[in-house]
Amino acid sequence: MKWYLNTALKNIVKLVFLLLFSSSVLAKDIDWPNPTVSEATKIQLIARMQVINGLPIRSFDVSFDDSLKEVIDLYKKQWRRPANKDIDPYIIRQAGPWLIISRFEQGFMHAVQLVEKDEKTIGFYSISNLEYLEKHGAVKSGEGFPTPNGSKVVSDILAYDIGLNSRTLILFNKKNLHSNVNFYRRHYQNKGWVLLSNPGDPKGRKDVLNFGRGDESLAMTFSRSPDRKSTEIVAVLSKRLPE
Repeated sequence: MKWYLNTALKNIVKLVFLLLFSSSVLAKDIDWPNPTVSEATKIQLIARMQVINGLPIRSFDVSFDDSLKEVIDLYKKQWRRPANKDIDPYIIRQAGPWLIISRFEQGFMHAVQLVEKDEKTIGFYSISNLEYLEKHGAVKSGEGFPTPNGSKVVSDILAYDIGLNSRTLILFNKKNLHSNVNFYRRHYQNKGWVLLSNPGDPKGRKDVLNFGRGDESLAMTFSRSPDRKSTEIVAVLSKRLPE
């Protein structure tokens, strides 16, 4: 049983790492735990909350004046007591240049992704609410966002920060630039959005659409692949919140 849980935990660590660097459910009332850091750690909040395919994540920049080995040894000491008798107290794995130490505790995955640079150790600290994902399930990428037929959404990230909520999507399709731009221009103007700018590109390789509606904005970029067989679309929807 312990081997099975640890194997599952390692797969979850890998999933969280990929989600954070890839590429909806609004988890409003999560009681987030504090990150495990020492007083000497320099830490800065990146995103109060992101929701990636239904997984709520809070992330931080971290920096240490110690070597990578010293930082890892510190976490080994702090996390030496198992939070669950059936799961190892922590897991360490290498992912490219990153060394990741992670711990599952009370429904949350704590993952510290570190690399040594210029005699310091820098990286990211993420807290993922796996219990929430288990209860509510994953969310289909692109759900609720209009797409031309044949489009594939490869990334869909929600971010909730003080004063601003945003959603960033990346999708591809085989339609040409003109068809994609016309599809979104018609769709959003029909929904009452105002087209603020559409500079275009004389070479026909790129285009931009910027819309506004009240406290909402939408910025879209369209890029045709060099072989002209596909179009990449990046859409950023933002909504300003009252202070």
